[in-house]
Amino acid sequence: MNLNENKYIIVGKILKPYGILGWLHLFSFTEKKKNLFKYHPLLIKKFISKKKYIWKKLLIQKWKIYKKQFIIKIKKINDRTEAEKFNTINIFIHEKTLPKSNDTEYYWKDIIGCTIYKKNKKIGLVYKITNNTIYDILIVKVQYMENNNINIKYKYIPFIEKKIIKLVNIKKKIILIE
Repeated sequence: MNLNENKYIIVGKILKPYGILGWLHLFSFTEKKKNLFKYHPLLIKKFISKKKYIWKKLLIQKWKIYKKQFIIKIKKINDRTEAEKFNTINIFIHEKTLPKSNDTEYYWKDIIGCTIYKKNKKIGLVYKITNNTIYDILIVKVQYMENNNINIKYKYIPFIEKKIIKLVNIKKKIILIE
């Protein structure tokens, strides 16, 4: 598959093996965790060398919930040794597989690159989004001048709508905060 790299979205991560029969732990990054299994095809990067890779379909034969987490069985992986080759691999989908969003909905991928404003003053650009298990956090890249040099620092803004996040306009790529 030779599609534009920017069009891929990480939706989960394969973790360590579970048991001796080739099962693996899986962590879903989707808002509703089970939704990861609705996307097709799920993709992984198979590295040919340190910098070269190809996209491969991840063929999940079975999945189940085990102790509030997912475990998966990948097709043709039948023992722990084979399963260990998948340890800590990210799972991707192509953005075209996402359902279309309306004007009031958006995906996290749409927020990356938005400019943050507070009282009409530009704060910076959304660089990344992370989660602290309570709420999502925008990591904002802030540029500033110091001693005639452009420096960069990062601000962390909780994504709490109405209280902190006042407006998200994806078309204009702006976010207003309080």
